[in-house]
Amino acid sequence: FRRVLFRSSVFTLGMGLAMIGGVAWLRQADLPAELTGLVVAPVGLLGWLWEHALGLSCLLVVSCLPCVAVSIGMLRRIGWARVGFIVLLLATAIGNLALVPLLDRVLVDLSHAMFQDLSAADLDGLMQQMRRARVQLGMTTAASCLGVGAVHVWLAWRFSRADMRALYSC
Repeated sequence: FRRVLFRSSVFTLGMGLAMIGGVAWLRQADLPAELTGLVVAPVGLLGWLWEHALGLSCLLVVSCLPCVAVSIGMLRRIGWARVGFIVLLLATAIGNLALVPLLDRVLVDLSHAMFQDLSAADLDGLMQQMRRARVQLGMTTAASCLGVGAVHVWLAWRFSRADMRALYSC
């Protein structure tokens, strides 16, 4: 388990670094709109994410550093790592739930950007389908976040027990 935690932390750190490189390359490449698929500039939260992609990628890398530190501490069975792991579990569970409404907002902004050139008749039917899809996606995402959050809370409780404290010499 501890090795998996370490490997996934390092993998996520590597993915964040790759994202920084990819975003920086896209900013410098100045690709035509036909190649990027962006015929119109993103607006709303989607536009904000697009404009701040490099900073958000850097934030991902910075947020991986505590995870890597905690996973190294877990490998060495250091007491503070157990507490750090519990904090990271609970923060992740709360953060996942907080992102559900943001995902919905991105979908709304994306649909407005994609369908702005359609006629009113076509747009009405398509927007009804999009509303149903948004509700379904929101419900499944929230249910998934609640399920993963329940596992995180259970793990936090498990790592708070006396046998785990003894294992990490606390």
